[in-house]
Amino acid sequence: MKQFLLITAALSLSACSTVKMPNLDLSKLADFRDQKIKGDYPDVSEAPEAPTDVRSDAEWDEAAAQMVAKKNTFEVPGGDAQAMSDREFDAKLRELTEKVHAYKADDPK
Repeated sequence: MKQFLLITAALSLSACSTVKMPNLDLSKLADFRDQKIKGDYPDVSEAPEAPTDVRSDAEWDEAAAQMVAKKNTFEVPGGDAQAMSDREFDAKLRELTEKVHAYKADDPK
């Protein structure tokens, strides 16, 4: 078994020495060939002022907490829709669909 491992290791190492990596010059690729670097960069003094009317982290946290509290108070409204059977629901859907089609048919074009 040791001989097999030694032979495998030797063959692996010799195989690694025969692998040649290609010499890639990325600047000659098509993506970079036509691009030219322009020297007319704006000066740092021309940069816009940093905004001063931005909320602080604490204000964002408070607004988020208010939204979460409002979301947590939501309750699904009760009504006939929850008590309907599948047949009743399908009939109501057909009725409302017909109303929509009648409304659209009455609309002047």
